[in-house]
Amino acid sequence: ILLRSADKAINGFVKDASNLAVAGANVYAYSPQGGSGTFGQSGSDGSFRLSVVQGSYKLGANSPGFPSSQEMSVVVDSAGNLSVNGSNTTSTSVTIKLSKPSTSISGSVTDGTSPVQGAQVWAYCDPSVNGNACFGPNGHAEAQTNSLGSYTLYVGNGTWRVAAFIPSYG
Repeated sequence: ILLRSADKAINGFVKDASNLAVAGANVYAYSPQGGSGTFGQSGSDGSFRLSVVQGSYKLGANSPGFPSSQEMSVVVDSAGNLSVNGSNTTSTSVTIKLSKPSTSISGSVTDGTSPVQGAQVWAYCDPSVNGNACFGPNGHAEAQTNSLGSYTLYVGNGTWRVAAFIPSYG
């Protein structure tokens, strides 16, 4: 295995549909050819910096309460400039948009009597429904329950299945 020093960076911002910063979003970049990848979190102003080497990457983000972003293709050249989604124009930063669909699924998780805080809840597009509208890049959503055991998943139109995982529960 040959490791190279990550001497370039993908800099940018994570913003919502209203162009407001999304703090604490998980941001990732990986090589579509396999091998290298990195991740980090956006700061309080939505900014992020991922250290990478020259090459091609898929870039995306996710944050609780939002579906994952659309992945974008980013090429980092030898000077550290970024070309996004095949553009001939280079830049020094990129903006990742997270937006909440207008549809949501809400509920609560209990152990039969008491609410369960911190349960991981997810929805995924139901594969048994022919022509289901939710297939595609946003075919899943995730959330974590609050102290009342409540959650909200933001999803697009379609038929969804919902599941939860709670450590130490069957």
